[in-house]
Amino acid sequence: SFQDNWFHAHKSFAYETLLYIIASLIKNKSFQTTNELITSHYKLPDTSSYSNLQFCGIEEFYYHSDYLQDKLSPPGQRLNSAMAELFKKNANRTDIPFDDIMQSDLIIQMFSLMNPTRHWFPQTLYYAPYSYRFLFFTRAATHKGFKNLLTLTGMSDKDELKNCILEGISKQGTRGWNSGLRGSSYEGL
Repeated sequence: SFQDNWFHAHKSFAYETLLYIIASLIKNKSFQTTNELITSHYKLPDTSSYSNLQFCGIEEFYYHSDYLQDKLSPPGQRLNSAMAELFKKNANRTDIPFDDIMQSDLIIQMFSLMNPTRHWFPQTLYYAPYSYRFLFFTRAATHKGFKNLLTLTGMSDKDELKNCILEGISKQGTRGWNSGLRGSSYEGL
């Protein structure tokens, strides 16, 4: 008989691998490819429990695990995110540090604001210091960096990007992201 916990490791691995792929693509300035990865549809297996759906979006990679919560939490405590804790523990690469993984999570979350039918909560950002600024978004303050942001998002200009994100925020509700990340407002785009 089937047991859901058989697939915990697979789901965790797929989620973490996705974040590493996006981090690697951003590091290599493959912004168009990153856009295609995030906005593509993925074939669901024929045995999928979704009725009549053959394809899904990137949000299918998102995963939360109560099982890992029980395994990774200190006795008598609860983690904000067991997945983020697992990813942080596994982040031992020098070429793709955990900061790049957090940035990938934030980038996917930005795309979910641009397409409010998709849900993504950047679990790894529980580990971001309050005043931390992610390099890709810091560079977007320059002309060249902003062009890279437009390429990444598939938008043609600043107003289109800003309006798309703000519209997504209004449709999804704030979920704590109404003013951007840690004081960097989407209004300031």
